[in-house]
Amino acid sequence: MTLSRIVFLSALLLLGCAREQSSVLPCKSHLKIIAAALNMYAHDNAGAYPTSLTRLTQGNYLKLVPACPATGTDSYSPSYRFTAARRARNGQILSGSDSFSFHCHGNNHVKTGARANHPAYDSLSGLEER
Repeated sequence: MTLSRIVFLSALLLLGCAREQSSVLPCKSHLKIIAAALNMYAHDNAGAYPTSLTRLTQGNYLKLVPACPATGTDSYSPSYRFTAARRARNGQILSGSDSFSFHCHGNNHVKTGARANHPAYDSLSGLEER
Protein backbone atom coordinates (compact mmCIF):
# COMPACT_ATOMS: atom_id res chain seq x y z
CA MET A 1 0.00 0.00 0.00
CA THR A 2 1.38 3.39 -0.92
CA LEU A 3 1.89 6.18 1.57
CA SER A 4 -0.78 8.31 -0.10
CA ARG A 5 -3.37 5.52 0.30
CA ILE A 6 -2.48 5.13 3.99
CA VAL A 7 -2.85 8.86 4.54
CA PHE A 8 -6.15 8.87 2.62
CA LEU A 9 -7.58 5.94 4.63
CA SER A 10 -6.42 7.50 7.90
CA ALA A 11 -8.15 10.73 6.95
CA LEU A 12 -11.38 8.85 6.21
CA LEU A 13 -11.23 7.13 9.60
CA LEU A 14 -10.67 10.45 11.37
CA LEU A 15 -13.53 12.03 9.44
CA GLY A 16 -15.85 9.19 10.50
CA CYS A 17 -14.88 9.63 14.15
CA ALA A 18 -15.40 13.40 13.90
CA ARG A 19 -18.87 12.86 12.42
CA GLU A 20 -19.87 10.51 15.23
CA GLN A 21 -18.49 12.92 17.83
CA SER A 22 -20.31 15.82 16.16
CA SER A 23 -23.70 14.19 16.88
CA VAL A 24 -23.11 13.88 20.64
CA LEU A 25 -22.20 17.55 21.20
CA PRO A 26 -25.54 18.93 19.95
CA CYS A 27 -27.28 16.16 21.93
CA LYS A 28 -25.59 17.40 25.13
CA SER A 29 -26.65 20.92 24.22
CA HIS A 30 -30.25 19.74 23.80
CA LEU A 31 -30.15 18.20 27.27
CA LYS A 32 -29.04 21.51 28.76
CA ILE A 33 -31.72 23.44 26.85
CA ILE A 34 -34.43 21.02 28.03
CA ALA A 35 -33.14 21.24 31.63
CA ALA A 36 -33.25 25.05 31.49
CA ALA A 37 -36.83 24.91 30.18
CA LEU A 38 -37.77 22.47 32.98
CA ASN A 39 -36.33 24.85 35.57
CA MET A 40 -38.20 27.83 34.08
CA TYR A 41 -41.40 25.79 34.14
CA ALA A 42 -40.82 24.87 37.80
CA HIS A 43 -40.11 28.51 38.67
CA ASP A 44 -43.48 29.50 37.17
CA ASN A 45 -45.34 26.57 38.82
CA ALA A 46 -44.43 26.73 42.52
CA GLY A 47 -41.38 24.48 42.09
CA ALA A 48 -43.29 21.67 40.36
CA TYR A 49 -41.86 20.05 37.25
CA PRO A 50 -44.17 19.00 34.40
CA THR A 51 -45.48 15.45 34.07
CA SER A 52 -44.03 15.17 30.55
CA LEU A 53 -41.63 17.07 28.32
CA THR A 54 -44.45 17.87 25.89
CA ARG A 55 -45.94 20.13 28.59
CA LEU A 56 -42.97 22.44 27.95
CA THR A 57 -44.26 23.02 24.41
CA GLN A 58 -47.69 24.07 25.64
CA GLY A 59 -46.24 27.14 27.38
CA ASN A 60 -43.50 29.45 26.26
CA TYR A 61 -40.68 27.15 27.35
CA LEU A 62 -39.88 25.19 24.17
CA LYS A 63 -41.30 25.42 20.66
CA LEU A 64 -40.77 21.68 20.34
CA VAL A 65 -38.87 18.93 22.11
CA PRO A 66 -35.60 18.75 20.15
CA ALA A 67 -34.56 15.71 18.16
CA CYS A 68 -31.32 13.86 18.85
CA PRO A 69 -29.06 14.59 15.87
CA ALA A 70 -28.00 10.94 15.69
CA THR A 71 -31.56 9.68 15.21
CA GLY A 72 -33.53 12.69 13.97
CA THR A 73 -36.24 11.89 16.54
CA ASP A 74 -37.15 12.91 20.08
CA SER A 75 -35.13 10.44 22.11
CA TYR A 76 -35.53 12.38 25.38
CA SER A 77 -39.26 12.18 26.17
CA PRO A 78 -39.41 8.38 26.63
CA SER A 79 -36.85 8.57 29.44
CA TYR A 80 -38.18 11.64 31.28
CA ARG A 81 -38.95 10.96 34.95
CA PHE A 82 -39.90 13.37 37.66
CA THR A 83 -40.36 12.92 41.37
CA ALA A 84 -42.80 15.20 43.11
CA ALA A 85 -42.37 16.48 46.63
CA ARG A 86 -45.12 15.79 49.15
CA ARG A 87 -47.41 18.84 49.14
CA ALA A 88 -50.28 20.15 51.21
CA ARG A 89 -53.54 20.99 49.44
CA ASN A 90 -52.46 24.63 49.17
CA GLY A 91 -49.32 23.55 47.28
CA GLN A 92 -46.91 24.11 50.15
CA ILE A 93 -44.12 21.52 50.21
CA LEU A 94 -44.37 19.25 53.25
CA SER A 95 -41.32 17.07 52.58
CA GLY A 96 -38.77 16.36 49.88
CA SER A 97 -38.33 18.36 46.71
CA ASP A 98 -39.23 17.94 43.09
CA SER A 99 -36.56 16.46 40.85
CA PHE A 100 -36.21 15.17 37.29
CA SER A 101 -34.00 13.04 35.10
CA PHE A 102 -33.88 12.17 31.41
CA HIS A 103 -31.40 10.93 28.84
CA CYS A 104 -30.84 10.29 25.17
CA HIS A 105 -32.67 6.98 24.95
CA GLY A 106 -30.94 4.10 23.21
CA ASN A 107 -27.50 3.31 21.81
CA ASN A 108 -27.31 6.48 19.73
CA HIS A 109 -23.84 7.57 20.85
CA VAL A 110 -22.00 4.35 21.77
CA LYS A 111 -19.60 4.80 18.84
CA THR A 112 -18.34 7.97 20.56
CA GLY A 113 -17.54 6.06 23.74
CA ALA A 114 -20.75 6.94 25.55
CA ARG A 115 -22.72 4.22 27.33
CA ALA A 116 -26.22 3.28 26.25
CA ASN A 117 -28.80 5.88 27.33
CA HIS A 118 -26.20 8.64 27.49
CA PRO A 119 -25.67 11.53 27.66
CA ALA A 120 -28.01 11.97 30.61
CA TYR A 121 -29.17 14.84 32.79
CA ASP A 122 -30.70 15.02 36.24
CA SER A 123 -31.68 17.97 38.37
CA LEU A 124 -29.39 16.98 41.24
CA SER A 125 -26.06 16.40 39.45
CA GLY A 126 -26.50 18.01 36.02
CA LEU A 127 -25.06 16.61 32.80
CA GLU A 128 -23.66 13.09 32.94
CA GLU A 129 -21.65 12.49 29.81
CA ARG A 130 -20.44 8.88 30.05
